[in-house]
Amino acid sequence: MPPETINLIVTQDFNITTTMAFVDPFRVANYINGAPLYRWEFLSELGGHLRSSNGANHTVSSGCRCRWIAGVLRTFRGYISRMVG
Repeated sequence: MPPETINLIVTQDFNITTTMAFVDPFRVANYINGAPLYRWEFLSELGGHLRSSNGANHTVSSGCRCRWIAGVLRTFRGYISRMVG
């Protein structure tokens, strides 16, 4: 059976610590199993290179599959800005 794919949608300056804390249990499951049960892919709206919170650059896949989600994230980010600001 092929590994289950987990798509992680990230934005510029995403928190690398939180993201890796989310991914690590899947990595450990693969290690314990001895074969891949899970794979993960980082997606963004445009794909290419993104900077994480620690300043490192990461290559992410094309975001054509997640554009509608990116729109929702932009809307949510605007809503939070109004609530906090």
